[in-house]
This record gives sequence, C-alpha cells and structure tokens, in this order.
Amino acid sequence: MLDELLQGLGLTEYPFVKFKFLVAFQLGLAFEQESFMEVSGINQEFAEETIPEGGVLDRSHKVPLGMGGGDLTLKRGIIRGSLVRTWIQDAVVNFNFTPIQVHVSILNEMNLPVMTWSFNNVWPKKLEVDSFNSMENAIAVETLVLSYSNIDAPKV
Repeated sequence: MLDELLQGLGLTEYPFVKFKFLVAFQLGLAFEQESFMEVSGINQEFAEETIPEGGVLDRSHKVPLGMGGGDLTLKRGIIRGSLVRTWIQDAVVNFNFTPIQVHVSILNEMNLPVMTWSFNNVWPKKLEVDSFNSMENAIAVETLVLSYSNIDAPKV
C-alpha cells in the first residue's frame, strides 16, 4: 500500500536513476534547458588546515576552513543556436564573463525534479571538442567545463 501511495505521488523508496536528469541555465530572467549526455563534478568538499599541537611534536589537528567551489563538466553533441552557446561565445570571443546560475536536477519516473543542485557564480572555463575520426560512425561531442564558487545543496 505504501508503494502505491508513493508511486501515485511520483515518489519511490528506490535509488534514483542516473540517466534521467535536467540541466537548466539561468541567463538573466530567462531559463534555458539544455540536453546533455553526461554531467559530472557535483562535488562538495571542505578545505582544511592542519594545526600542530602546541608543545607536542607528534600530534596535529585538522580543522575545516570552508566549502570551496569546483568545476562542473557537461558533455553533449555539438549544436548551434542556443542562449547557452551565445553566453559561452561571449566569454571565449569577447572575454566578457557574465556569471550565471546553473541547476542540475535528477528526475523521477514522471520526469519531475526530485533533487536539484544549484551552482552559483558559474562561468565557462573550458570548451573542448572531441577528436574527429573518419573510421567511426558517431556524433561530434563537445565538453563544457564550468567553474562555480559554491553549490546550494539539495533539500531532501
């Protein structure tokens, strides 16, 4: 009975699948959803400092300093004509960096977000195009590396 109730609400007791996700870019007042094959770099890690114990040479203590930023890596087939592409080109060509917010959400069975990570002060750090190979029948893939200052953790 609990399973049926949870499923009716779009909730399950099972782990979320990693192939149903959504990436949304907040470009000013506009939200642009883009499709990606892969997302990595969702990482929250404390910087730490080691402090030697006074008067004792063989002991030290590690203390947290704060949460640092990192890099979010997105992979997709190369496309044209999107607001995200314009934002990236403005940084690459004009050296005009406009920090934005990026949201990555895991979706449930009904394609509704169940967990969302919000990345703050995001700017394009690297744009890489995979190698071309005439012996492969594959799509052209680009990798976008975005730097961020911090993550708003999902509410669970």
